Amino acid sequence: MKYFIYLVLIGFCFQSCEKQNIKPYGNDHYVQFTKLYTDTLNCSFFFYVDDQVDIPLEIKLIGDVFTEDTPLSLLVNERETTAPAALFDFSKGQIKDTVYLRLNRAGIVEGDKTVYSLVVDIINNDHILVGEPNYSRRVLMVSNVVTKPDWWNAETEKALGKYTLKKFTKFKEVTQVGDLTGWTWNAKRIIALEFKNYLRKYEPEYTDEDGSIMWKNLPVMGS
Repeated sequence: MKYFIYLVLIGFCFQSCEKQNIKPYGNDHYVQFTKLYTDTLNCSFFFYVDDQVDIPLEIKLIGDVFTEDTPLSLLVNERETTAPAALFDFSKGQIKDTVYLRLNRAGIVEGDKTVYSLVVDIINNDHILVGEPNYSRRVLMVSNVVTKPDWWNAETEKALGKYTLKKFTKFKEVTQVGDLTGWTWNAKRIIALEFKNYLRKYEPEYTDEDGSIMWKNLPVMGS
């Protein structure tokens, strides 16, 4: 069974064909992802609180803007995909420059440590052609695997301190947030303060993995 997805592009911005090294044959339109197919997306439900997570896949048009609503065709590549069908679907409706791939936690059995691949291809249709081949595919690796999130970097450590699994799990429980990707420093500082103040007020003796009092080891300053 093949999984085809048809979406509608509205008011799509464009970039010149010359910059993308694609020849503008007549009035043809080309569409592609903004990331190379080798830029794999790693998605673990461990980082999220919700049972459904919308993953943005940015796309762009090569050529003139559309003057009317135009369908975009995507195909889940069965040969390269190991993810079960229950694990994903596409948010339907109208889009501008982003397709949202919805991941469903229920598609992975609790305790399953498998890392599933999910490969999505842009395909030609009667209205739009595939742009550069290297930008025509996105690969996602989906799992429940517990790992340190990429956003817990040196900047985040200034607010939350060193990463530990126990601290991250408590942070998600208290704040109901598990992904700080794209957050500004000020936003990180504010939510870290909320976490610290909660622990200090309601669970002042709660310890980290090394036995130290957790709220005392959160370096964020303020009240």
